[in-house]
Amino acid sequence: MDSAKKCKARDVTEAVLLLSPIMENRDFQPSITVCNAVLDCLCKNNSLKEALDHFYRLKEKLIKPDTTTYNSLIHFTLSLGQQKRAFFLLTEM
Repeated sequence: MDSAKKCKARDVTEAVLLLSPIMENRDFQPSITVCNAVLDCLCKNNSLKEALDHFYRLKEKLIKPDTTTYNSLIHFTLSLGQQKRAFFLLTEM
């Protein structure tokens, strides 16, 4: 089962585990669309630490976050009452 199907099945941990080796490979970068799908699943499963870790790994790999990336994180942090973190992400865009 591929990463997108794992997310749909709410098996986020396994989806992230499938994506991790790809993220570590210096010769290959997943598209921002795939990264956003995993990030969205993490947010929907209330996994703030994992979502932020994923976000910062993207940036380390020089995968440029887009508006969808930031929108997911900002919406999620606001839903958790973390206005300062949401504002920081907004200014980082």
